[in-house]
Amino acid sequence: MPVVALVRFPVDTSLDAEDLKQKFLASTERYAGDAGIMRKHYLVSRDRKSGGAVYVFVDQAAADRVHDTAWVAQIRDRYGVDPEVEYLDNPVVVDNEKGEVLTY
Repeated sequence: MPVVALVRFPVDTSLDAEDLKQKFLASTERYAGDAGIMRKHYLVSRDRKSGGAVYVFVDQAAADRVHDTAWVAQIRDRYGVDPEVEYLDNPVVVDNEKGEVLTY
């Protein structure tokens, strides 16, 4: 069953939207092409006080492999804090782009 990871961390409020976008883009090579990641959405709160991501992993093993100690260190180096992570099972997906409902 897919696993969704909700990741959040505070961000420096002096960073504007373009700065955050560039920080996010700088990390995409780590995730692009990883077979264990079905999708990753980078997120910024509207007040720009927090950032993060929603990952959809193929399973918990893929999430554990990606979210290792090196990943935590990368977040710490880039944003100055450790991320908060919550893992959730993903038994049903409504995919309006493909016009289907998926169950796992």
